[in-house]
Amino acid sequence: MMVIRKETKDSSYVSSGESLVAKLGRYVQVINKVTIHFCMLVFIIGIVITLYAVIMRYVFLRAPSWGNELARFFLIWSILVAAAPAVSEGVHLRINIFVTKFWPKGKRIVSIIAGLLFAMFSLLLIVVGYNLTMHVKGQLSAATEISMGWPYSAIPVTGVLMFINIVYTYIIASDNYDEEEACEQSSGVVVKG
Repeated sequence: MMVIRKETKDSSYVSSGESLVAKLGRYVQVINKVTIHFCMLVFIIGIVITLYAVIMRYVFLRAPSWGNELARFFLIWSILVAAAPAVSEGVHLRINIFVTKFWPKGKRIVSIIAGLLFAMFSLLLIVVGYNLTMHVKGQLSAATEISMGWPYSAIPVTGVLMFINIVYTYIIASDNYDEEEACEQSSGVVVKG
C-alpha cells in the first residue's frame, strides 16, 4: 500500500492514508493497554501483600505493621486508575430510561451532553485531586511513613486518564458513536423504559 504525504501550512507532513481520529484512537488504545497492565500489576502486588500480612498474622502471630497500609495504597491505585480505560470500553453504569425515548438526533445530543458532564467531572478530579495531593504531601502514613501524597496522587492521575478517554470517546469519535449499539455492548446496567 502506498501512503501519500502532503505538506500542510505548518510545514509538517500528514499521511492521507490515516485520519487524525484513527491515530488518536491508536494512542488511546496504547495508553489504555499500559494502564490496564499497570493496574493488574499493582493489584497483584496488593493481593500478595495482603496474603503475606494474613499469613504472618494468623500463622506466625507476627503481623507486619506495614502490610495492611501498603496493600490499601496499592489497591486504591489499581481500582481508581482502572476506571479510566472503562470509559472508552463503555462499561460504566448508565441508565438510559429517557434516552431510548428520543429520536436519533436527540440521542446524540444527550450523549454529547453526558460526555461534556463526564469531562467536567474528570477535570474536577484533576483540580481537586491535585490540590488535595499538595495539601497532604507533607503528612506521613502511620506504619510505612510514606508521604500521603503518593496514595492521594491516584486521584489526579485518574482524572487525566479519564479525560483523555472521554475526549476521544465522546467528543472526537462521536461521529461513529451509536447510543443503542453502545448500550448493547456495555456490560453496565441498562434500564430501558
